[in-house]
Amino acid sequence: MKKLKKLALSLLLGAMTVISPVITSNNVFSSIAVAQDQSITVQGQAAIDGNKAAAQKKALADAFRNAVEKGLGVWVKSQTEVKDFETKKDEILTRSEGYVTEHEILNETESDGIYTVTIKAQVAVDKIGADLKKLVGRLKTQMGNPAIAFVLTTWENKGIKTTVNLNQNTDHSLSTQASEGVQAVNSIDTPEGSYVGATSTNPNMAVKTSSKVSREVSIQKIDESVWKKCADATIVDSFKQEFLEKGFDLKATDEAMEIANSVSLAQTSIDISDRAKVRVLAEKEGANFIARGEVQVIDSRMNENTGSYVVTSKVGVEIIDVNSGDIVASYSNTASASSSSQENARAQSIKKVAILGAKTMASQTIDKWQDRSNNGMKFTIEVRNVKSARGQKMPFLKALKAIAQITSQTSPKENTLLLDVMYKGQKSELGEALLEQIGKEKGFSEKEFEGPDDDAGKIIFKFTQK
Repeated sequence: MKKLKKLALSLLLGAMTVISPVITSNNVFSSIAVAQDQSITVQGQAAIDGNKAAAQKKALADAFRNAVEKGLGVWVKSQTEVKDFETKKDEILTRSEGYVTEHEILNETESDGIYTVTIKAQVAVDKIGADLKKLVGRLKTQMGNPAIAFVLTTWENKGIKTTVNLNQNTDHSLSTQASEGVQAVNSIDTPEGSYVGATSTNPNMAVKTSSKVSREVSIQKIDESVWKKCADATIVDSFKQEFLEKGFDLKATDEAMEIANSVSLAQTSIDISDRAKVRVLAEKEGANFIARGEVQVIDSRMNENTGSYVVTSKVGVEIIDVNSGDIVASYSNTASASSSSQENARAQSIKKVAILGAKTMASQTIDKWQDRSNNGMKFTIEVRNVKSARGQKMPFLKALKAIAQITSQTSPKENTLLLDVMYKGQKSELGEALLEQIGKEKGFSEKEFEGPDDDAGKIIFKFTQK
């Protein structure tokens, strides 16, 4: 019997918001239109394996994927040029159900343990095109590709060494025996977040506590009497690979590797816990963002029943907007890995949690960059020695309003004007555009008006004193 199923438009792409495509000068995508929906007939298959209901569901999902793949091909053929299509194809196909607006089951058969379904599907080809433009072209903006630098390290608690019979525990707050003076931590991931169970630092006490791990990142200076800095570049490599694939320009990579591979903070070129100094480093390199944080190996245990080691690592990273100082993304989570080799389990745990962080934060940062490309980036301008409202302040504000949006205006001290602005361009371009806009206005000659200069991230202009 034929069945017809309407999929609600609200389910399109699940929680994903479709962003309008960015038209670029290099014509990554042409503007040739295609039909809103395409009618496509395809088959989907799945092994029954004793569960017909599950096989039906899997076969239908396979049919959706095949329909969307055909729809994707229809859209691509309508374009004069598509770059990087293959690199994003799988991301589109994983959301197949969201692009099928309705479908009709034409036939269902079972043969040799295989369930086959034939469907006629309406595929939202225009939605596919819009999302492919988002995935491939969203960094192709008038501001160019974003640049990022990394200050990322790896640490291990000096005293972690525990043994536990995991099969004897039915709850998630495992009580482990810790070395003297060391807190043993067991992390459990749940849909609501990560939870931690910890034993007392006194090995003779078995007082257990549990608390929810915050997703917010609070990075403080690490105590090297408790934590050992590891010469390990896994976290940097993971972030570099993910951000490079997303189209970022990587800055200060040699310095990032040196910091990651040093065996002590004393050997690093910068105090990584000092946010201001980290920003200065990134700004000197021409980076728009800097990722700052670490992976901590928080638990290492051996299962006496299996002889395998279980190592748990926690990542905590924030990404800072170099221009504004805003934290545009943050991520904190834990991941565990098991192996017969403690070193292998440790390495796998570090890599696993680093990749989780890198993938999540790359997407968050891309979205922020896209938003700022469309709406402007936040900059702070300070004008010093303003002594005339009519001859200096008013002409300056008029010129600034012509090229940027003023979001805040204060006078923190006498003869000083402090402005927060949104500008669609880079910091260096803002200063030049402002001078060009002012032109030959009286009182703004090179001898009377200095700038732009930089001071702690602010754009500085100054009227020279007479």
